[in-house]
Amino acid sequence: MAVGIVLHDLDHAARIADQVILLRRGHVHAAGTAAKVLTGAHLGEVYEIPVEVTADPGSGRLRIDALGRHGARPAAAPAPADAEPSAAPTVPDPGAPASAPGTTAR
Repeated sequence: MAVGIVLHDLDHAARIADQVILLRRGHVHAAGTAAKVLTGAHLGEVYEIPVEVTADPGSGRLRIDALGRHGARPAAAPAPADAEPSAAPTVPDPGAPASAPGTTAR
């Protein structure tokens, strides 16, 4: 018995399919087991973006992450330990009297 299913969620396809067919522009690009077909190289060629494929260390399941057109973006650098916290933006008090330009309300 065979069952065919179309999935766009590649992680899901990797979990449930015995065999996978990867199409590119209506033609078979690769066919076989998920581990043989759902590789970073194949997926990068089909989707034309960098793709990272790793195996989950606990379950061994494939994990597929599209890195986007610009690749992985580096995480923001942490602030130095001795850096002062940034000041919160000043929000005017709606109940305070208005001040003229160049003066301060008291």
